[in-house]
Amino acid sequence: LFDYGQYQMVANGNIKKGCFDAQSHQATRVLTLGQGHKTKVIPLLLIDENDVKASHALTIGQPDADQLYYLQSRGLSTKQAVGLLSVGYFLPVIDLVEDEELKESLRQEMESKVGLYGHQ
Repeated sequence: LFDYGQYQMVANGNIKKGCFDAQSHQATRVLTLGQGHKTKVIPLLLIDENDVKASHALTIGQPDADQLYYLQSRGLSTKQAVGLLSVGYFLPVIDLVEDEELKESLRQEMESKVGLYGHQ
């Protein structure tokens, strides 16, 4: 999220009756890159069975200052350092894509949009 951005998400996991040994594991990470933003994430687990494994996790925050410093000390601009950390947030989602050509295209598009290929 950039300055004054808004983000809202409902992470919905549903385990129906009769789904023994089912699993639902939610992990949500929101990277904030500005000020005055509003974030609302609601983990929703609907479980109608006893013999299951279910969990949720949520992190919301700014890029780690030590990580930014380290990357900048290696010659990256602030924009590139933030971009590289952003890629770390997005790659696990892109890795879920099974089509290798589409996955590579998405990866390149993401890296371009977060500023990895430009210099400042």
